[in-house]
Amino acid sequence: VEYFVAKGCCSLQFGVESGSQAMLDSMEKNFTKEDVEKALEACWDNGIYSPLSLMVGMPGEDKQTIRESGEFVGKMAYRLGVHPRDFGVSVFYALPFPGTPLYDYCVQVGLIDSSVDGEEQYLVKLANGKTNKWDYLNVNGAPVSEVLAWDLWLNWQASKTYKQLSKKYPKAQSEL
Repeated sequence: VEYFVAKGCCSLQFGVESGSQAMLDSMEKNFTKEDVEKALEACWDNGIYSPLSLMVGMPGEDKQTIRESGEFVGKMAYRLGVHPRDFGVSVFYALPFPGTPLYDYCVQVGLIDSSVDGEEQYLVKLANGKTNKWDYLNVNGAPVSEVLAWDLWLNWQASKTYKQLSKKYPKAQSEL
């Protein structure tokens, strides 16, 4: 981190994908939630703003893993001393890119048509870069009513966790 500070860096955004260790493991990430905590704290200790990007909707995602992600965000926001709404968290929905295991999975289960026309149609849609819940390809299989609420549940849980920690262990708001 010191290298980046010396070069004038003032912000690093981390695509941690999830605050649920079970989801990180299923995505075969080579890091743990504790690794993310250490990286964030190293940035904060050096005055570097570090917003987070999370992804919901992978196969295996459920209410429990969403809750865990929200708790993680709330805990990190509390440690930094800012409310989660000011923490800079972006929540994206899983997007199968060609060449990834998720894309292969979607072709295998028939969510993406493997014909030339089907793949072309999917790639054209993908080129539009839509990663919101309204364009989500339900790779998870959860009920749509649940899927559409995941980002809201995550943010609600983050606020709830932050407020619980702030009430139990009051501390001053960060200047960040």
